[in-house]
Amino acid sequence: MATICQVSEEDLRINAEDMGLIIEAEYIIQPSESKEQKASDLLKAKRKQIVTEIVDKRIYRYDPEAKYRGTYSFIRGFSDPNTIFSLVVGKIIDKVTMLRTVIHPFEGKEINCKSSEERPHIEKIRKEISQLPDELLRLHVPLKKYTEFLVIPRIEKKLSKAEKIDLINKVTSEDNRMRTEAIQLAQNSVDEQKTKGKIIKEMVLRLPIGQLQTIPSNQIQQFLIYLKEICHFEIRKNFYKNPNFLDEYLFLLS
Repeated sequence: MATICQVSEEDLRINAEDMGLIIEAEYIIQPSESKEQKASDLLKAKRKQIVTEIVDKRIYRYDPEAKYRGTYSFIRGFSDPNTIFSLVVGKIIDKVTMLRTVIHPFEGKEINCKSSEERPHIEKIRKEISQLPDELLRLHVPLKKYTEFLVIPRIEKKLSKAEKIDLINKVTSEDNRMRTEAIQLAQNSVDEQKTKGKIIKEMVLRLPIGQLQTIPSNQIQQFLIYLKEICHFEIRKNFYKNPNFLDEYLFLLS
């Protein structure tokens, strides 16, 4: 480049910044193409994915005419909201059954509205969640996702390949333990249920904080899934509150 421009390499280095460029190794590049900027953009993208996952866990949709039958299950009500197919199916179901949406904000009462009117409420909670620090975001997602998305990218240069694999194995094992415990807690949260034949008209559930909540038949399946996430949240909170194997890795971020 110095030869083409017929200037010395020293002059080129001095003037690169004035031209809005940076020198990285043997290349002159735009700042947006630097390794640091790409790493920063990747972290932002991964954080955005985590925010989306948290938002999805705090909302559910239900059919007002539905009746709860059968055994307790954690299968989502109708579809995964992240796939194109599910979006199409969701719109068709919404038109046919007039689904309603329940949104659980971090503060204030839950919001129960028509699914066709949910967007402003969801965008508001998305904005609130996106402003949370990583220390709070991590309470709402599996340890593995938090570690892979927000921890390892920042300390990867300090870890050997073997250390990285060992860390992933540890968080995966801990996630499995937490998931089993959360399911058990949610299943044991049923305090009372009123039935009519094979249909459960309503169910009284005890939340992890001790509060009782009555759920009508048309929301039981979806609320049980949300309840499992509440239990999972409390389990993760205790994990991070106490000394744990992640502490030494998080220390590298300080």
